[in-house]
Amino acid sequence: MTVLAREIDADEAFRIGLANLVVPRAEWRVTVDEMMAQLVAGFNKSVADGKRTLYAQAAARSLDEKYEIATEAMVDMFSSASFQAGMKKFLSKKKEKGRK
Repeated sequence: MTVLAREIDADEAFRIGLANLVVPRAEWRVTVDEMMAQLVAGFNKSVADGKRTLYAQAAARSLDEKYEIATEAMVDMFSSASFQAGMKKFLSKKKEKGRK
């Protein structure tokens, strides 16, 4: 769109994948508030670390740099208390499912 200097409406943006949701103008504010509540409720250290890693990898020039960034992030994540607790919970549920 930028190269062609062509404007498109919301329906066209949705159709071609530039938007993942289109709402009537009257519902816009409520929809934004609902989406923000979902984002805030699900935001945690893992999400923040994932975003930080994604941006750092995007800025890295070489594949080796990208791997180094990813490796550091994974080591940090796997050694965190929240990951360990989540994995323990996941494995206990898996074990329970296998017994039934």
